[in-house]
Amino acid sequence: MTKLAVGTASRKQRLSKRDLGSATQMPPEPSETNAHASALQLLFALSKLSNRLDVPLGEFFQQAVALIPKYWPRAENIFGRIIFESGEYESGQAGKLAIKHSADIVIADISLGSVEISLVTDNPSDETLQFSSLEKQLLETVTAKISKFAYRHRVDHALDTVCRHQFSILESIDEPVYVADPKTYRLIYTNEGFKKYWSQGIGQKCHQAIYGSDSPCSFCNNDQIFGENLGKTCVHEAQNAESGRWFRHINRAIPWPDGRMVRYEMAIDVTDRKKAEEALQKANEKLAADGEALNAKNVALREVLNQIEAEKKGAALQIQANVNKIVEPILRTLRDKIGSNGREYVTLLENCLADITSPFVRDLQMRCSSLSPREIEICNMIKEGLSTKDMSSVLNTSQHTVLKQRQRIRRKLGLTGEKTNLAAFLQSN
Repeated sequence: MTKLAVGTASRKQRLSKRDLGSATQMPPEPSETNAHASALQLLFALSKLSNRLDVPLGEFFQQAVALIPKYWPRAENIFGRIIFESGEYESGQAGKLAIKHSADIVIADISLGSVEISLVTDNPSDETLQFSSLEKQLLETVTAKISKFAYRHRVDHALDTVCRHQFSILESIDEPVYVADPKTYRLIYTNEGFKKYWSQGIGQKCHQAIYGSDSPCSFCNNDQIFGENLGKTCVHEAQNAESGRWFRHINRAIPWPDGRMVRYEMAIDVTDRKKAEEALQKANEKLAADGEALNAKNVALREVLNQIEAEKKGAALQIQANVNKIVEPILRTLRDKIGSNGREYVTLLENCLADITSPFVRDLQMRCSSLSPREIEICNMIKEGLSTKDMSSVLNTSQHTVLKQRQRIRRKLGLTGEKTNLAAFLQSN
């Protein structure tokens, strides 16, 4: 049995009138000439069948095996069989087989089946029945043609499967996808997502279909994905002038089933994101402007507060001057004319007047805003050194009440449990 690999048949295996001729220099006998003619007819019919690309593989095998007894050099008593993988295809009823000769169908160095020819006779033991060298060579050539067709059918089927798989992937993408020839810019494929945005399709130039332009786009990046950049991916964002929508374009060169390297692009609609970014930018700009305006207002407010503070200081100085000029002479006269028992009240009055023009009461209220007016009054008396007895006399209340108020003052000032003297604390602050 002879193995024939696809594409390896030499010129010696191709039948012609010359290489099928007699080995001797004698002219061929009429019967031998007829055998050559039959062999050529078989090969011509098989070649014609092989050129039909629409014939399924099983049908090809069945038609090919039917040609064998029809055009075999000894057409009578010939039985043909093709075995390919799990299928068998026969030319008719086998009957009694005398001898059999076969050749392997080999694809990619793997034997996947065989082509057999058999002589049918009533006397299988007849030793004179043998296949001629012409018949053996013819079988090898027939098998080579059948192997070539099977190989081509396998390749076409594989390519078709790959193409269908590739197209199914592209069609499953929701975003617009197109494929264009990089030389002519013409669209050779668009998916359903593309058709949602653009009505133009296959055959149109990409810049015409998408941007309505008669010339290629100024930002066309073919040079960034072809040539020395083959295999690289290019990503950019652009706004479509016709629709006003923004797209994120992802471009790459990919192989197409016909062998060309083509331009692949997927366009992702990012209009909503762009609008959000613009809104965020405007909000940030407004926030910055509001911040600057607030800073300006803070500066103006500080100037107003400084002016108020200056006016307060001026008013305090004016009050102090009035007290020194008007009130103090009256108090000195009152001190001279009043008895010794009342002079302590005059002293207290003088001290209170001094405190009015001093920041003590204001600072005390700022330090502890929860102090009541009576507690502030007691704090002032403690600061001036009055005893509990003196304070109860001035305030016309019991010493017990004054002691409880002193305790509340210590608690509000945060001195509870501390050994700090209240009078010393008030005088130092």
